[in-house]
Formats: sequence, C-alpha cells, structure tokens
Amino acid sequence: PGMDGIEAGRRIKKNSSAKTIPTVVMVTAYGREEIMRQAENAGLDGFLIKPVNQSVLFNTIMEVLGRGASRESRPFAAEATRADATATIRGARLLVAEDNEINQQVAREILESAGFVVDIANNGREAIEKAISNSYDAVLMDIQMPEMDGLQATAELRRDARFADLPIIAMTAHAMATDREQSLDAGMNDHVNKPIDPEALFAVLVRWIQPRDSKTAVEAGPPAANATERPEPSPRVVADLPGIDLAAGLRRVAGNEALHRKLLLDFHRDFAASVDSLRTAINESRTADAERQAHTLKGVAGAIGAMDLHRAADELDSALRQDDMERVETLLAVVASELNVVINGLEPLARQARAKRAEADAAPTGPAGDVDRPAIEAAVRELAALIRKNNPDAENALERLRDVLKGTRSKEVDRVALALDSFDFRGASEALSALAEAEKIPLTFGD
Repeated sequence: PGMDGIEAGRRIKKNSSAKTIPTVVMVTAYGREEIMRQAENAGLDGFLIKPVNQSVLFNTIMEVLGRGASRESRPFAAEATRADATATIRGARLLVAEDNEINQQVAREILESAGFVVDIANNGREAIEKAISNSYDAVLMDIQMPEMDGLQATAELRRDARFADLPIIAMTAHAMATDREQSLDAGMNDHVNKPIDPEALFAVLVRWIQPRDSKTAVEAGPPAANATERPEPSPRVVADLPGIDLAAGLRRVAGNEALHRKLLLDFHRDFAASVDSLRTAINESRTADAERQAHTLKGVAGAIGAMDLHRAADELDSALRQDDMERVETLLAVVASELNVVINGLEPLARQARAKRAEADAAPTGPAGDVDRPAIEAAVRELAALIRKNNPDAENALERLRDVLKGTRSKEVDRVALALDSFDFRGASEALSALAEAEKIPLTFGD
C-alpha cells in the first residue's frame, strides 16, 4: 500500500547516496509479462515469483551479484517471460511421474504449450522403467504415488550411476520445509508446489536443464500457437460455477478453456464420492490411505481452481499427518461442504455433456459403401497416430476422415469429435477404435 515495489525499487536505484548502488530483486506472487517488463524498465536486477524455494532464491542471489550464470546469457535474473525463459531448453524431453489423471493432463498442457516433449509415468516404478528405456532432460516426480512413491523412486535412480546428474524435481501439494528437506535428502534437485504455477515451474526447469544449442532449439519449434494465444476467460462464466475460481483454473492449464472444461467434468465424475471414501478409510484406521486421498483431493482441487476446497483439503491433510483425529472429524465436515458446493455447481456442465453424448449416440450410422476404401484406411491411421501423440492437429485429421467417409459412420465420427473437443484423447482413441472395428480396419493404440 502507498507505493508499490516497482516504484520503491526505482527510487532506491535513482536516489541512492551510497557509493555502490544496491542490488534490488523484486519478489511477487504474479508472473505477468507486463509486471516483469515494468520491473526491468525500472532498473531492478532480478525477479522472483512466489512461492520461492531455497534453490531458486540462492541461484537468483548469485546471479544478480555476478557469481552465477552470466547476465548476458540469462537476462533479468533468468525470470523472463515464459517464451523467453524457456527458449534455450525448448524441445527438452521431460518425464512426469504422477498418478492422478487430472494432474497429468494439467502438467502435460503446461509443458507442451511451452514446447516441451512430455512422457507420463503413473507411479514411481513405472518412472524408473521409463527412465531406463528412454533419455530425459529432467524428471518431474510426484511424492505420493502407489506402488512406489517419488522418494523411493528417486533414491533407486540415484543408486544407478547413469542417473547421477539427471535433474529430478519434486512435485507435491505439501509445502512444509520438512517435505522439501525430505525431497532433497532423497536425491531430488528442487521442488515445485502443487497446484503448479506455470511460471514457477519454468523457472525451475531453466535452472536445471542443460541449455540446447541454437540449432536444436530452432528445430524443436516454438510453443504451440493454439496454447499460447487463447483469449482471457469471460468473467460471466465464473458466476455460473460456484466454488470455482475460473481464472485460477485456466492459468493452471495455460489458458486452455476446452481442457479446463474437461478437467471440471472429470472432477465431477471422479471426486463426487471422495468424502465418503475418505470417511471409510478413516473409520477403518487406514490412515496412510486417508492421507493419500486428502493429498490428492487437495492437489486436484487446486488444479481446477476450486480454491476453497483446496484450502479445506489442505487443512484436513495436515490434521491427518499430525494424527489429530478430533480435528479431522471437524475438517472432514468442512471438506464435505466445500465439495458439495463444487459438485452441485458443476452439475449443469455435466448435464450438458450428457446431452451431447446422447445426441451423438442418436446420430445416424452405417457402413461406408461406395467410397474410397484406401483413403478411409489412410485417414483412420493418420488420425490414430495424432491421437496417440495427444496432438491437437487430430481435429484437422478428423475432418479429412469425415470428408472421405462421405456422410457414413457419422455416429462414430461424432463420438470422436466430441472427445477431441474436450481434449479427451483416451476417449477419442476408444471411439476411433470402434469406428475402425466397424470398418474392419486393423488398428492398435498400444503400439
């Protein structure tokens, strides 16, 4: 209040009577491009985006004091806009180890929209297998996962000399200092909090991924245009979704409104009964399972923008970890209330989605008779290849398939289109498989 940080920093720089002008680093919760530009124009030396961890703080201090990477190679303390900050590492191949599907989709969208190549592992064991079979520039590792958690997976990877220098970055909804220390003790390099803040994530990736040469960066290509040029969300929609901060949710998925809508529908489908499941785990003294469920609910709620539910689940998670069962009972009721607000608020969206599915099911269908069979098979395989890679160009390929089908198989085509409209590539693969089977076109999505 009174004077913002940018103006205060500018005056300090301009009016300092000291022989050595002090170094000024701005710390803010906002990573907006215009704020960064204003800070740089005011002559400030660095820019940090909250939450700030020890590694990012240390490296930034070293840089602005001239003891880290050169300012020429990493201007403005390495915290430029997303496109600038990730330019030297664009095209890097990343492994995301995360067991929750909604969190997987959020991470994939954030990273692919910035030009990274992303693989997904569903647990720690699978992450180890993928790391052995493939070459990655960095691993983003969730802490709490089934079969093998992120700490165990990291420790096992570090025992293999091949992965001694592989950057492994913890992703967790736990923000306590002890959790960060556990991550570092297990061999992780750094830590990002969930729900993921895109700018904070990019800052950490820039610090740990080896920059690529200019030729490689150019070949990797720019971030996808459709992911970086989406319009700002309409405030009118926010009022229609009680319990959801639409702006926060959209920011988590780099502004992708279609994907955010799908995540909301997935949440409505997958988490409506989460309090019942939590209560059962607590009543059966399965405390570890209850902690995992509360942790997952907290992270996913934050990812979709259900911030009141996120905070309530965070408190419940903390009470469970402290074995404060009296407080758990109280907080479980709060979580149930907040979840009810979100689920009821999403019901109109769910009804609308069900109506669209029913409309697609009612569409006429039939075999492709007097048509170009080789063209149909080629179009199906082209579309399958794009869906397999979660490539948004699948929508264009679907239109080419629709053209060669000449009005036949409209029911199956509409099902594929409905899935792609929601960025539901798994659903699209299932719908396309049904179409291919009906047309007797051999098709396998597992290869």
